[in-house]
Amino acid sequence: MLLYTGAKTDIVHSDPTGVSGAVVKELLLAYLGKGHILYTDNWYTSPHLCQYLFQHNTGAVGTVRTNRKQMPKFRRKQNPGDVDQKKCENM
Repeated sequence: MLLYTGAKTDIVHSDPTGVSGAVVKELLLAYLGKGHILYTDNWYTSPHLCQYLFQHNTGAVGTVRTNRKQMPKFRRKQNPGDVDQKKCENM
């Protein structure tokens, strides 16, 4: 069990997915590679995490923060309720 206690949480997060990605990876260990789809909010969704999940036969769908590192550029400013989609070339 992982109990998140903020910055003092005992979790390794030295890879590009950051703290939020490390939390997801830890919680999904038993489910990776089984074809599941993970739905996330914008705190967890990142290109690095989606790539990691894809490599482990796990889908991902989520809301995003358009200013997150490595996030593809959107053509226009998004308003609440707007929908757009992006994907990496190899996914």
